[in-house]
This record gives sequence, C-alpha cells and structure tokens, in this order.
Amino acid sequence: MAILDMVAGIVAGPASRIVEAPVREIVDEVLRQQRVASPQEVARLRSEISSLTSELSKMAGKMSEIQATLDSLSSKDKPAPQAKAKTVAKKTAPKKAKPAAAASKKRGRPSKADAGCNVKGCDGTHRSKGLCSKHYQVWRRGALEGMVGPEGLASNGKVTIQVAKKLGGQPFKITGSGAKAKITVGGKSVDSKIIA
Repeated sequence: MAILDMVAGIVAGPASRIVEAPVREIVDEVLRQQRVASPQEVARLRSEISSLTSELSKMAGKMSEIQATLDSLSSKDKPAPQAKAKTVAKKTAPKKAKPAAAASKKRGRPSKADAGCNVKGCDGTHRSKGLCSKHYQVWRRGALEGMVGPEGLASNGKVTIQVAKKLGGQPFKITGSGAKAKITVGGKSVDSKIIA
C-alpha cells in the first residue's frame, strides 16, 4: 500500500498541475455566471478592508487621546470639591409671597408703545416725549407749537420764554403779553425768563 501511495503521489503532482488550470477556469466561469466575486476580487477586498481597519484603529487611538486631553482640561476648569461645612439648622421666618400683580410687573419704565402722539389730530404711534416720529423731529428743531422745546424755549409767536430744559416736550400755555407774560407748563406755574 505504501508503494501505491508513493506512485500516486509521483503521478498526482504533475497531473494535478495539468488538471488544476482547467478546473480553476471552470470554477471562475461558474462564479461569474452566478455573479459571485472572483477569488482575486475577494483578495483585493480583503486587503482594502484590512487597510481600512488599521486606519480606523489609528483614528480610534487618536480620538481616545483627544478625549483624555478634553477630560483633563475640563477637570482643570472645575473648582476643587470643597468639604461641605456642617450647617446648623436655624429657624427662619418664611418669606412673604409677593402679590400676583407685583410679580408680573416688569422693572423700569412702563412701555408707551400703545400710546399715541400727544399732538391733537395726529394718529401717529408714540416715539419719544409723547410724540410720534414726525412731531418729535419738529420738536427737536424747536418748532413745535404748544410744546416746550429741547433747549427749554417756549414760544407762541409773539413771546419767547426760557424755562428749565428738563421741562422740554411738555405742553405749555402763555398768559399775558410782553413783560407781564406768565407761563404754565403741564398745568403748573414755573420759573421763567422772558427772552423776547
């Protein structure tokens, strides 16, 4: 039996080389017809996958280094934990609740967005000093009749009177004429100086 195996081995070596090429071609043709990748394509795909896997492992290593750096930076930004001091329980009076109306109020001056222009007959929306944009510009030039100007000047055409600048933009009324003229701003008598 050993002799038979030895003879088969001697004959099988060259015979297998002769038979191997046609068998491989037949297998490749069947695989192509079945639309299965050829061994060369499979080998190429395996090499590409192995190169991508090695690149991904390198990237994962870099990502873990970046994460470690970020963690160390964030731990530097955080204050060191402090030991909590023992607190003695104190009886404190309960805080008084604010009324609902006070809680809903905003701080600062109330909005005048809904208010209109103070000039009679004007439908413009409020801009400043109780005036719409058009009348505010006229007032800034000191030419708005019936309103104290920005420099504190009040004029009714015949008489010009100087009042405090802070009264600018308020309605006025001049009574009398010449040196005896008196002015009331917003319904109140104020200190004034006749200019002309």
